[in-house]
Amino acid sequence: MRLSLLYYVPILGLCLAVRLIVWLTYEPWRVDYTQRLTIGGDPKAYYHLAQNLYAGKGYRWLSQELLSEFPFWRWRYGEYEAIWTPGYPATLALVMCVTQSTAVSYLVIFQILCSTAACFVLMRSAELLQGARLGALVGLGFSLDPLLVNLSLVLLSESVFILCASLWVYTTSSIITAPSNEGLLSRIFSNAVSVGLCIWLRVGTVALLPAIFVWAMWILYRRRLPIARLLQMGMLWLLLLYGILLPWYARNYLVYGQWRLSCISSFSLLAGLSFRQPSSQRYQEYRRLFESARSLAEAEGVNPDVLSPFGRARYWQAVAIQEYLSDSTAAVYAHLKRMTATIVFTDFANWRRFSGNDGRLSLLVRGMWGWFVAWHVFYATALLWVIMRVLRRSFVEPLRSYVVGALAVSCVSIAVMVNNAEPRGRLLAVSICLPCIAALGTSRRLEQQQLNVETLFDENKEKDLRNL
Repeated sequence: MRLSLLYYVPILGLCLAVRLIVWLTYEPWRVDYTQRLTIGGDPKAYYHLAQNLYAGKGYRWLSQELLSEFPFWRWRYGEYEAIWTPGYPATLALVMCVTQSTAVSYLVIFQILCSTAACFVLMRSAELLQGARLGALVGLGFSLDPLLVNLSLVLLSESVFILCASLWVYTTSSIITAPSNEGLLSRIFSNAVSVGLCIWLRVGTVALLPAIFVWAMWILYRRRLPIARLLQMGMLWLLLLYGILLPWYARNYLVYGQWRLSCISSFSLLAGLSFRQPSSQRYQEYRRLFESARSLAEAEGVNPDVLSPFGRARYWQAVAIQEYLSDSTAAVYAHLKRMTATIVFTDFANWRRFSGNDGRLSLLVRGMWGWFVAWHVFYATALLWVIMRVLRRSFVEPLRSYVVGALAVSCVSIAVMVNNAEPRGRLLAVSICLPCIAALGTSRRLEQQQLNVETLFDENKEKDLRNL
C-alpha cells in the first residue's frame, strides 16, 4: 500500500524541523558564522573552489592562505584540481548563482532541503520493499539520526551526496521489486545514472564500484535472468556509468594529458599512513610522508614544483608502497584503528567545533551529547540484531535481497576509506542500513503472515492427498 500524505507530510515536516532547530544551535546570526563553518580542512577548501567557480575563475586553487594550511604538496597556486570531482563545489556555486550571494546560510538551507528530499526518496525505497509501515519507520529514523542531521549543516560533500545515494537505493529497490523482467532496462539505466552522480559528488565512491556492481548483478541473477541477458545488463550498466563520467576523464586529459578520473587513490593511500601515529603526532607524520614523496622526486632529478597532480601521484604511491612494505603490521593496525574510530565515534565533536560550543558545558551541550550517544547506541544495537536475523535467515523476500546487499556494501564502504577516521565515513552505511533496521519493526508480522499461508497450503495439500 502506497504511503499517503498522512505519513509523508508529518514525517518530512519533522525532518525539516529537526534540521532547522539544530541549525539554530550554530547561531547563524553571529558575525563569525562563516568563519566557523569554513574553519579549515575540507569545508574551507570546498568553499574556496565554489567561490572560484561562481566568480568564473575555474575549478582551481587561488588561495595563498590555503597553500599555507596544506604545505605538503597537495596542490600549487593556480593549479586545476585533480583529486576531487567537481560535483559538490559546482552545486554550491550554482546555489550562489541563484541567490547572487556567497553567504554560507543560503548554502546550508539548500543542504537542509537536499537532506529532506533524501528522506522522501528513502521512504519511497522502503515502501517498495515492504510497504507503508517500513517507509514511515525509515523516515522517522532518517529525521532523528544526529549524524545525518549534523552533516546537512556543514560544508562537506556528504550533505548533498546523501541525496544521490538515496536515489541509488531507490533504483536498487525498484530492481529488486520489479513485477517482471520486461521493464528492467530503464531501472538499470537509472541505477547507473544515480551511481555516476554519486561519483561526481564524492570521488571516493569509485572504490565501492566493485561491491555496487556485484550487488546489482546478484539481484539480477536472483531474478533468474538468462546468463546471456545478465551479461548484457552488466555491460550496459558499466557503459552507462563510464559515459556519465566521460566528461571528467576528457577534462583531465585536456588539462593534464592523463585519461584518468582522479589521483585520489594515491593521495589517500599515503595520507592514510599517518594514522600509524597517535593523534598528537599525526600532523608531523602527515608532513613527513609527503615530504618523503617530494624528496623521492628530487632524488630522481625531477623538479617537484613543475609536476602535475598526476605526476606527484606517482611519487605518493611509490612512498606509500615503500612504507607499507617496510612495516605492514603497523599499517594494517592503523587501518583497523581508523575503521574502529569511524564506527565507534559520534559526530558530537564536529557539532561542537562548527557550532562554536567548544568551551561551554551548558545544558544545550549536555543535551546534544546525550542525543548523539543515545542514538548511536540504539543504532549499533539494532544493527547487531539485524545481522543476527540475517544469519538465522529470518527476513523474507524481497527485503532479504536488500538487507544482505546493504550490509555487504556498508562493510566495504567503511573498509575502503583509508584516509578518513571521522564519523562521516559511515554516512553511506548508516543511510542504506536504515531500511534494514526499520524492518525489525515490521518483518515479524510479515513472517507470521507468510507462515500462516504456508501452513494453510500444507493443510490443503494433505487434504488433497487424502481425497486421492
